[in-house]
Amino acid sequence: MEKGSRVLRRIVTVVVLCGVAGAVASIAWAMTSANERIVACAKRSTGELRLVGAARECRKNERAVVWNASGRQGPRGRAGPRGATGAVGPAGAVGPAGPAGPAGATGAAGPQGAPGANGAQGPAGPPGAATEPKWRYVFVNSSVGPYTTALVPSESCANVPGVPQAVNGGYEVTASSVSATRSAPEIQYGGPTASRWLVEFRNGGQYSQQVSVWVLCASGTAG
Repeated sequence: MEKGSRVLRRIVTVVVLCGVAGAVASIAWAMTSANERIVACAKRSTGELRLVGAARECRKNERAVVWNASGRQGPRGRAGPRGATGAVGPAGAVGPAGPAGPAGATGAAGPQGAPGANGAQGPAGPPGAATEPKWRYVFVNSSVGPYTTALVPSESCANVPGVPQAVNGGYEVTASSVSATRSAPEIQYGGPTASRWLVEFRNGGQYSQQVSVWVLCASGTAG
């Protein structure tokens, strides 16, 4: 008889465990309900659970059992609400500069800019150094004795600064008894170019007469 009792108790235990497992499965399903509450009816004699929508659905031999679908917050409950975002931390120290990269390709030339405005006129510069004249007339007065032929030279252009070369010449007389028989530059005097003008006069009268010889001295350059 005792052996039959043990078997009976084992069967009851299995039934109770199955009921609890079914209740747990029902609870898991009920956790998605909108009212956030789980209501079940526990059988008074065996503790078997039956999931219901409200406590009034429990029978006389059952008692209502209610759970919150969400556990309480706290040290042993579910995680508390998300805290506020913390303040931004200070910037870290600047690291050392990296090595220089390779030089890039040369870009295309840009369009030419518009011409700039004319600048203001600058101050007048200092006067330049005075230049020597490029030509100059030189006159020489002389006399020719009676019944005499004389060669009268002009002054040398080599003595006139800046215009050392004789390029032309001539003469003037004051008496009809005096005439010029020859008028030419003196090439031999002063080097390869003429520096004086020579005029040969002949006086056919009985008195000495005044004559004048002139020479045109030049720098030897164009202009």
